[in-house]
Amino acid sequence: MERLYWQSDDLGVDKEKARYWLVKAAESNPKAMVSLALKYCKEKRTDEALALCIKAGDMSCGQTKVEADRLTAQIYGDMLFAGYDPEKQKAYLLKALNVKPAPTDNGFDDEYARAASLLRAWFQLRNTNSPSESNVKNVAYCAVIAAVLDRDCADRLSEFAIRQSQFDAWAVDARNYNFHLPC
Repeated sequence: MERLYWQSDDLGVDKEKARYWLVKAAESNPKAMVSLALKYCKEKRTDEALALCIKAGDMSCGQTKVEADRLTAQIYGDMLFAGYDPEKQKAYLLKALNVKPAPTDNGFDDEYARAASLLRAWFQLRNTNSPSESNVKNVAYCAVIAAVLDRDCADRLSEFAIRQSQFDAWAVDARNYNFHLPC
């Protein structure tokens, strides 16, 4: 369904008909809900996107749940959104990082790493506004989690002075999807 909508022009399918089928699929399919929410975000329909993401996050598991919760956090963290709430953003990121992969997930690591990167940025902003050792440690932890699961994030690790033993322990957390903030 999602591909039908996104590629409707290439396939010669009426875009409105494709949209109708995507909306119908989104009534019960969490993956379609997230796809429609992404489309709504691009159209600046954030209230509708938020509602879809929350519903998808409540009724899904694995990669789809992480993606839905991550997108919910992104919406809450958008300063242009009327419901801007950085604490809800943090809560949804923590919720996303407490999800375990489903047996059929093949992009779970990427979604998990994206959520960890967003939480790293959240703590980094907090540290800029009110510097603390716990914020710095949480930033480093999130950076390690993201780097272990997504090599594109590894270049950011050079910012931190992390002992090898600490890195190894946090890397085990990442590989086991056992997320817990050190502070």
